[in-house]
Amino acid sequence: MTERLAALGATGFLAAVVVLPLGALLLALAASPASLATTVDPLNLGATWATLQLCLLVLAFTLVLGVPLGFVLGRSDLPRAGMWRALCTTPWIVPPYITAIAWISLLNPSNGLLNLGLLALGLPPLDIYTIGGTAFVMGLAFTPFVMIATADALARMARAAATIPDAKRPWYRQSWFRWPALAGALAGAAAVAALALGD
Repeated sequence: MTERLAALGATGFLAAVVVLPLGALLLALAASPASLATTVDPLNLGATWATLQLCLLVLAFTLVLGVPLGFVLGRSDLPRAGMWRALCTTPWIVPPYITAIAWISLLNPSNGLLNLGLLALGLPPLDIYTIGGTAFVMGLAFTPFVMIATADALARMARAAATIPDAKRPWYRQSWFRWPALAGALAGAAAVAALALGD
Protein backbone atom coordinates (compact mmCIF):
# COMPACT_ATOMS: atom_id res chain seq x y z
CA MET A 1 0.00 0.00 0.00
CA THR A 2 2.83 2.40 0.87
CA GLU A 3 4.61 1.66 -2.41
CA ARG A 4 1.38 2.31 -4.32
CA LEU A 5 0.93 5.67 -2.59
CA ALA A 6 4.55 6.58 -3.30
CA ALA A 7 4.12 5.66 -6.99
CA LEU A 8 0.91 7.68 -7.14
CA GLY A 9 2.62 10.67 -5.52
CA ALA A 10 5.57 10.44 -7.93
CA THR A 11 3.19 10.22 -10.89
CA GLY A 12 1.25 13.23 -9.67
CA PHE A 13 4.47 15.20 -9.17
CA LEU A 14 5.67 14.35 -12.68
CA ALA A 15 2.28 15.29 -14.09
CA ALA A 16 2.38 18.64 -12.30
CA VAL A 17 5.98 19.42 -13.25
CA VAL A 18 6.17 18.01 -16.79
CA VAL A 19 2.79 17.22 -18.32
CA LEU A 20 0.84 20.31 -17.22
CA PRO A 21 3.38 22.88 -18.51
CA LEU A 22 3.75 21.01 -21.81
CA GLY A 23 -0.01 20.78 -22.13
CA ALA A 24 -0.38 24.50 -21.48
CA LEU A 25 2.28 25.20 -24.11
CA LEU A 26 0.51 23.02 -26.68
CA LEU A 27 -2.84 24.68 -25.94
CA ALA A 28 -1.27 28.14 -26.36
CA LEU A 29 0.25 27.04 -29.67
CA ALA A 30 -3.08 25.69 -30.90
CA ALA A 31 -4.86 28.94 -29.95
CA SER A 32 -2.45 31.14 -31.90
CA PRO A 33 -1.95 30.42 -35.62
CA ALA A 34 1.09 32.73 -35.76
CA SER A 35 2.80 30.79 -32.95
CA LEU A 36 1.96 27.52 -34.65
CA ALA A 37 3.45 28.76 -37.94
CA THR A 38 6.64 29.74 -36.09
CA THR A 39 6.82 26.34 -34.43
CA VAL A 40 6.63 24.40 -37.70
CA ASP A 41 9.23 26.63 -39.36
CA PRO A 42 11.98 24.38 -40.83
CA LEU A 43 14.67 26.10 -38.76
CA ASN A 44 12.79 25.41 -35.53
CA LEU A 45 11.98 21.85 -36.57
CA GLY A 46 15.69 21.29 -37.26
CA ALA A 47 16.58 22.58 -33.80
CA THR A 48 13.91 20.34 -32.25
CA TRP A 49 15.25 17.31 -34.12
CA ALA A 50 18.84 18.08 -33.01
CA THR A 51 17.63 18.39 -29.40
CA LEU A 52 15.86 15.02 -29.60
CA GLN A 53 18.97 13.42 -31.10
CA LEU A 54 21.10 14.85 -28.31
CA CYS A 55 18.65 13.61 -25.67
CA LEU A 56 18.62 10.09 -27.12
CA LEU A 57 22.41 9.98 -27.42
CA VAL A 58 22.86 11.15 -23.82
CA LEU A 59 20.34 8.61 -22.53
CA ALA A 60 22.00 5.81 -24.50
CA PHE A 61 25.42 6.84 -23.21
CA THR A 62 24.25 7.03 -19.59
CA LEU A 63 22.55 3.63 -19.79
CA VAL A 64 25.49 1.93 -21.52
CA LEU A 65 27.95 3.30 -18.96
CA GLY A 66 25.75 3.61 -15.86
CA VAL A 67 24.13 0.16 -15.81
CA PRO A 68 27.42 -1.83 -15.80
CA LEU A 69 28.89 0.54 -13.21
CA GLY A 70 25.76 0.14 -11.10
CA PHE A 71 25.99 -3.64 -11.42
CA VAL A 72 29.62 -3.62 -10.31
CA LEU A 73 28.83 -1.37 -7.35
CA GLY A 74 25.57 -3.06 -6.37
CA ARG A 75 26.18 -6.77 -6.93
CA SER A 76 29.90 -7.51 -7.01
CA ASP A 77 32.48 -7.86 -4.26
CA LEU A 78 34.43 -4.84 -5.44
CA PRO A 79 37.16 -3.91 -2.96
CA ARG A 80 36.61 -0.43 -1.52
CA ALA A 81 33.19 -0.17 -3.18
CA GLY A 82 32.34 2.92 -1.14
CA MET A 83 35.40 4.75 -2.44
CA TRP A 84 34.56 3.80 -6.05
CA ARG A 85 30.97 4.89 -5.55
CA ALA A 86 32.14 8.26 -4.25
CA LEU A 87 34.57 8.67 -7.16
CA CYS A 88 31.92 7.78 -9.73
CA THR A 89 29.53 10.35 -8.31
CA THR A 90 31.99 13.27 -8.48
CA PRO A 91 30.21 14.75 -11.54
CA TRP A 92 27.40 15.68 -9.12
CA ILE A 93 29.84 17.85 -7.16
CA VAL A 94 31.19 19.78 -10.15
CA PRO A 95 28.80 22.33 -11.69
CA PRO A 96 27.91 21.53 -15.32
CA TYR A 97 29.43 24.71 -16.72
CA ILE A 98 32.79 23.89 -15.08
CA THR A 99 32.66 20.42 -16.64
CA ALA A 100 31.91 21.96 -20.05
CA ILE A 101 34.78 24.45 -19.76
CA ALA A 102 37.19 21.67 -18.75
CA TRP A 103 36.26 19.50 -21.74
CA ILE A 104 36.46 22.48 -24.09
CA SER A 105 39.99 23.20 -22.87
CA LEU A 106 40.89 19.56 -23.51
CA LEU A 107 39.15 18.92 -26.84
CA ASN A 108 38.87 22.30 -28.56
CA PRO A 109 39.64 21.47 -32.22
CA SER A 110 42.22 24.23 -32.61
CA ASN A 111 44.03 24.44 -29.27
CA GLY A 112 42.67 21.77 -26.89
CA LEU A 113 45.38 20.11 -24.82
CA LEU A 114 44.45 16.57 -25.88
CA ASN A 115 44.06 17.66 -29.50
CA LEU A 116 47.52 19.26 -29.48
CA GLY A 117 48.89 15.88 -28.38
CA LEU A 118 46.95 14.11 -31.12
CA LEU A 119 48.23 16.58 -33.72
CA ALA A 120 51.80 16.04 -32.49
CA LEU A 121 51.31 12.30 -33.09
CA GLY A 122 49.97 12.99 -36.59
CA LEU A 123 46.39 12.02 -35.68
CA PRO A 124 43.31 14.10 -36.54
CA PRO A 125 41.90 16.25 -33.72
CA LEU A 126 38.63 15.46 -31.99
CA ASP A 127 35.84 18.05 -32.12
CA ILE A 128 33.96 18.58 -28.87
CA TYR A 129 31.52 20.95 -30.60
CA THR A 130 29.74 18.19 -32.53
CA ILE A 131 26.53 16.54 -31.32
CA GLY A 132 28.59 13.46 -30.42
CA GLY A 133 31.03 15.54 -28.37
CA THR A 134 28.20 17.29 -26.56
CA ALA A 135 26.48 13.97 -25.87
CA PHE A 136 29.77 12.57 -24.51
CA VAL A 137 30.24 15.44 -22.04
CA MET A 138 26.60 15.47 -20.93
CA GLY A 139 26.55 11.69 -20.73
CA LEU A 140 29.53 11.69 -18.39
CA ALA A 141 27.79 14.28 -16.22
CA PHE A 142 24.51 12.33 -16.01
CA THR A 143 25.86 8.77 -15.75
CA PRO A 144 25.82 8.86 -11.90
CA PHE A 145 22.00 9.13 -11.97
CA VAL A 146 21.71 5.80 -13.75
CA MET A 147 24.61 4.20 -11.85
CA ILE A 148 23.24 5.00 -8.38
CA ALA A 149 19.67 3.99 -9.29
CA THR A 150 20.88 0.68 -10.73
CA ALA A 151 23.25 -0.07 -7.82
CA ASP A 152 20.58 0.68 -5.23
CA ALA A 153 17.92 -1.38 -7.03
CA LEU A 154 20.25 -4.36 -7.34
CA ALA A 155 21.30 -4.08 -3.69
CA ARG A 156 17.63 -3.97 -2.61
CA MET A 157 16.85 -7.03 -4.72
CA ALA A 158 19.80 -8.91 -3.20
CA ARG A 159 18.61 -8.07 0.33
CA ALA A 160 15.05 -9.09 -0.52
CA ALA A 161 16.22 -12.34 -2.13
CA ALA A 162 18.12 -13.24 1.04
CA THR A 163 14.83 -13.37 2.96
CA ILE A 164 13.04 -15.63 0.46
CA PRO A 165 13.51 -19.40 0.99
CA ASP A 166 13.53 -20.25 -2.74
CA ALA A 167 15.97 -17.47 -3.65
CA LYS A 168 18.92 -19.86 -3.89
CA ARG A 169 17.20 -22.13 -6.41
CA PRO A 170 18.07 -21.69 -10.10
CA TRP A 171 14.47 -21.14 -11.20
CA TYR A 172 14.18 -18.16 -8.86
CA ARG A 173 17.46 -16.62 -9.98
CA GLN A 174 16.16 -16.63 -13.56
CA SER A 175 12.72 -15.41 -12.54
CA TRP A 176 11.24 -12.35 -14.19
CA PHE A 177 9.77 -11.26 -10.85
CA ARG A 178 12.97 -9.45 -9.97
CA TRP A 179 13.13 -7.37 -13.16
CA PRO A 180 10.30 -4.90 -12.51
CA ALA A 181 12.29 -3.30 -9.68
CA LEU A 182 15.38 -2.92 -11.87
CA ALA A 183 13.35 -1.73 -14.86
CA GLY A 184 11.67 0.87 -12.67
CA ALA A 185 15.02 2.11 -11.40
CA LEU A 186 16.40 2.37 -14.93
CA ALA A 187 13.29 4.13 -16.23
CA GLY A 188 13.40 6.57 -13.32
CA ALA A 189 17.07 7.21 -13.85
CA ALA A 190 16.55 7.76 -17.57
CA ALA A 191 13.75 10.21 -16.80
CA VAL A 192 15.94 12.09 -14.33
CA ALA A 193 18.76 12.21 -16.89
CA ALA A 194 16.32 13.52 -19.52
CA LEU A 195 15.05 16.21 -17.14
CA ALA A 196 18.63 17.09 -16.25
CA LEU A 197 19.26 17.99 -19.88
CA GLY A 198 17.86 21.36 -18.91
CA ASP A 199 21.28 22.13 -17.51
